[in-house]
Amino acid sequence: MFVGRSLYVCGILESSGSSDWKEAAYEIADALRSIFDEFVCSYVYIEEPTTMHTLGGHATLLSGALPKLFYMVGLITGILGFGQSNHMRYVPVNQWKGNLPKALTTKRVNKKYGTSFKASNKTHNIADAVGIGDYIIGRMIK
Repeated sequence: MFVGRSLYVCGILESSGSSDWKEAAYEIADALRSIFDEFVCSYVYIEEPTTMHTLGGHATLLSGALPKLFYMVGLITGILGFGQSNHMRYVPVNQWKGNLPKALTTKRVNKKYGTSFKASNKTHNIADAVGIGDYIIGRMIK
């Protein structure tokens, strides 16, 4: 979450470990809704899920993770009540990041914001979220 041009807070919301992925998705969406109840968010940007035509992208597709991601993005959009008219936008990965590998994206975010995310664990997802915010702020300033 950014306030103005400054990174205010970031992290990963996790479920209680429910074995049912849909139940876990609702737990995470409810946790996100409670954050939105506490803070006034003028704009929300979500990375647009897509199929990557790479070896890793095909492995993700075959694992069944991609339909779950699509479900989660739709759930978040619906549960928060956002749409095009109230400042929610989807950002295609090739628009904000291009073809940069996780390690380089993570390194750039760490350098700019003084964070210590690692490309080798799930904190690279936080680095991606911060990277999206940084990209959006850069576009708004121009």
